[in-house]
Amino acid sequence: MYKEQAERRFWNKVQVLSPSECWSWLGALDLSGYGQVHLAGKLRKAHRVAWELENMALIPAGVSVYRTCSNKRCCNPNHLQLGAPQKVRTYTCAQGEKHRNSRLTKEQVLQIRQKAVSASTYATLAKEYGVTSVTIGNIVSGRSWKSAEGPLTPTDRRVGAENRRAKLSSEDVKSIRRLAIAGASQVLLAENFGISQGTVSNILQRKSWKHVT
Repeated sequence: MYKEQAERRFWNKVQVLSPSECWSWLGALDLSGYGQVHLAGKLRKAHRVAWELENMALIPAGVSVYRTCSNKRCCNPNHLQLGAPQKVRTYTCAQGEKHRNSRLTKEQVLQIRQKAVSASTYATLAKEYGVTSVTIGNIVSGRSWKSAEGPLTPTDRRVGAENRRAKLSSEDVKSIRRLAIAGASQVLLAENFGISQGTVSNILQRKSWKHVT
């Protein structure tokens, strides 16, 4: 949907706190005080992009994203819902798993951090717990769920499949290149391997996964 580099740039402009707190947008604001960001050649509302990244889906045409808090800069996916707001919602002070929109418990966060230490990939953990790789990264690095227990893992900067955030294996990359030569479109490859078309393009142009031959 979005290039991984663009996704990283986006979250770097968000103040990620605990799951119940507001995650304020640190980038540019529009005249109304809402976060805005240039993405895929368009000027977008930051909170709408945050919802799409967390849910790995585009917002349907004509559908609004409203916040359960009163912070216009908030990009916390737990505070974002689709639909037309019926009334002004009041942000509650519930913490962690007690927050009504929290998807994880402290026990699950502990499990995630323990599994990350044992070399489980972010993609595998995201699929297992029904969240995104970005959410997993924030948990294991301590950017979110600061009050929860478990070992913290620094951001992993290793290359290719050795990086825990990698969504693909070396064999996947080889398959993508073989299928492309055989005539498979980038759109089809992206859909089949659960990645963005931009990621497929980078693999085929060897802008990424250069070490895989």
